[in-house]
Formats: sequence, structure tokens, C-alpha cells
Amino acid sequence: MTRLCTPAATVRTPARTPFTTPRRPRCIAPHASTRTRAFARPRVGWRPVEPPSDAELVERVRVGDQQAWADLIARYGARVWVVARSQGLDRERASDVVQTVWLNLLHGVDNVREPAAIAAWLVTVARREAIRVDRMSKRVVLV
Repeated sequence: MTRLCTPAATVRTPARTPFTTPRRPRCIAPHASTRTRAFARPRVGWRPVEPPSDAELVERVRVGDQQAWADLIARYGARVWVVARSQGLDRERASDVVQTVWLNLLHGVDNVREPAAIAAWLVTVARREAIRVDRMSKRVVLV
């Protein structure tokens, strides 16, 4: 259990003079109500809110929900980035790949066959786009 108040012996006090008074101990939680509220049991019938499934997010994106779009990017943005970087691309080209993948999803969200498998779709598109960008960068143009 953590100590809520410091003992008076550990509090630094200035040298005693006739005009100084000793300090009170410093408390982390000044009010008991603050402590009890933080550790109180949840109310009866309280359930944590579950995040929406991938299929729900894709359906909401199809309708035009911007929050669902932001949730998809927050959920899978790092994964798409890792796939792009794992193909050996530098940061600049990998960021181009990530942007292209999200634009492909935005323009083709109605063409997604299986909304529940959006993670696999994003990874596949990211891998193929990264391979395409890598091939294009290795082409030599003879002048």
C-alpha cells in the first residue's frame, strides 16, 4: 500500500527560529473522497465499451463516417507502415506507399469483398504497392 502522507520527520523544515512554525506533512491525496472515488467499484450493470469490429468500421466508412475512418487509420496505420518498411524501402518511399494504400481504400471501399478481413486486405495492398515502388526505383532510364 502506498503512503499517502509523508511523515513529519521527513519534511524539510528551515532552521528553527522564534518566528517560524513547523510545517504540516504534505499529502498526495488531500481529500478522502478523491481516494475513495478512484478505487470505487463500478456501478451495477456497468460494462466496458467494446471497440467496434472491423466490419462495422468498414460499413461506417462506406456511409461516410469520418470518425470510423480515423479509427481505421489508428488501428492499422502502424501495421501498414511496418509492411512498407519491411520491403526494404526508405522512409520517404514507405510513407508514399502508406498514403497510396489509404487512398486505395478510400476510393475502393465499396469494392472490399470481406469487410471483416480489412486487415489482410490492407497488408496485401501495402506489400504489393511496396514491391511495385521498389521495382520502379530500380529501373534505369537510358538517355
